Amino acid sequence: MENENRRNMKRFTGSSGSTSFFLSINATKMEAYIQILGSGQELVIDDIVSAVKEMGITRGVSRKIVEFILSGKHGKDPILFAKGVPAQTGEDGWFEFFFRTNLEKKPKILEDGSVDYLNVEWFEVVEEGQKLVEYHPAGEGVVGVNVFGEELPAKKGRDKPPIKGKGFTMSDDKLFYYAEMGGRIEFKNNRMEVMRLLVIDELSLVTGNLDFDGSVQVKGNVGSGVTLRATEDIVIDGFVESANVICGGSIMFRLGMNASGEGFVKAKEYIAGKFFEAVSVECGGEIQADYFLNCTLLSREQIIVSGKLGSIAGGSAYAMLGFVARNAGNRIGLSTHLRVGANNDIILEQMEIEEKLKLTAKEVEKLKNAKDELELQLGREECQHSEKYKKISGLYDERDKLLLDLYVKSDDIAAYIAKLKKAQIIVYNTLYEGVTCEINNQKYVPEQLKNAIIKMVENKIAVFENRAAK
Repeated sequence: MENENRRNMKRFTGSSGSTSFFLSINATKMEAYIQILGSGQELVIDDIVSAVKEMGITRGVSRKIVEFILSGKHGKDPILFAKGVPAQTGEDGWFEFFFRTNLEKKPKILEDGSVDYLNVEWFEVVEEGQKLVEYHPAGEGVVGVNVFGEELPAKKGRDKPPIKGKGFTMSDDKLFYYAEMGGRIEFKNNRMEVMRLLVIDELSLVTGNLDFDGSVQVKGNVGSGVTLRATEDIVIDGFVESANVICGGSIMFRLGMNASGEGFVKAKEYIAGKFFEAVSVECGGEIQADYFLNCTLLSREQIIVSGKLGSIAGGSAYAMLGFVARNAGNRIGLSTHLRVGANNDIILEQMEIEEKLKLTAKEVEKLKNAKDELELQLGREECQHSEKYKKISGLYDERDKLLLDLYVKSDDIAAYIAKLKKAQIIVYNTLYEGVTCEINNQKYVPEQLKNAIIKMVENKIAVFENRAAK
């Protein structure tokens, strides 16, 4: 620091002739220092003012520090007495949203441990023409100045790229976003979508089946024998009988579903309900309810049995990433099959991806060699007019993109299988007799357990105490 501060340094003598001092300016020209050799009391303010002028210092001098030096209370070390003003980078651009972007589409856990399915806010709804977002451009910043009075240019803040998505329009200056239609809005992974939302009172054999491109909310019940299908989310406020409910997003049953062994539910992302009785349920994400009775369940993630008295009893349930349940089985020993972990299908899927990846990599290599060979024969300029080159180049780009996609899929499925190997069954109260636990194709039929965690340890099923239950 001392060497840096002594750059551009000069010695001066006070008007009394008995005291000398140094003025120095650091390499960035943003700081000026004074070092007194003797007593500052023998200096007058004009001594310092004339030295400052001679050095060319015009900005940032502290009068208080100069007065302190003249009082003689200084030490022998250099004292910072003038500072420049750094340039300030402008504020980055930012989006102001006029709708909630963090709507949590999951049941709320209440203070007493029970679960509230009725008051979950599932949709954020907007009207046609409604202002959705305003973009505030990046600021220009504030110019700085060094101790010589030289301006320091300011950097402008970073602008953000426009929001991508569908169902909205932008103003010509790309500052305002408006809903193109009324419906449900969602902002996820930096993508905004306004989707169609259909609200109906009920669904029955009288109204017929419903197949809708968008999201659906049924305010009443869904009767037996009907099929409700939507490309996005489905929310049903009433009871559901033996119907088929299928969607490309998530499904919320605010009350529950009793299908008498004939109903079917399928969703890509998430399924939740107060209860499910004699229902076949399949989901790409989590399945959650207070209780399941005699159901057939399949989740590629977890099955969560919530609520203070939550239970899963009867039927079979396969939660690939594991169970979290209050109770499993019941007092009368109803046969219940809980399965977690990997299966042959997922292993086969991994093998198929790896095989396809190898074949595609060979194709890409062959096409690249053919492309390079044509470039050597014809030259790059002539290649632009060659139909053969264009065809090979197009195939190469197509296969190379497929190869990259396969690498991503390969990594994803490998990570997923690693999670499957750690899948476990967690019980916070009682696991009754009659429950069969299966982990990675190994079966375990325990006697009644309390507060237990069942998982694989060194390729064997082991049981541990669930201390979190206490």
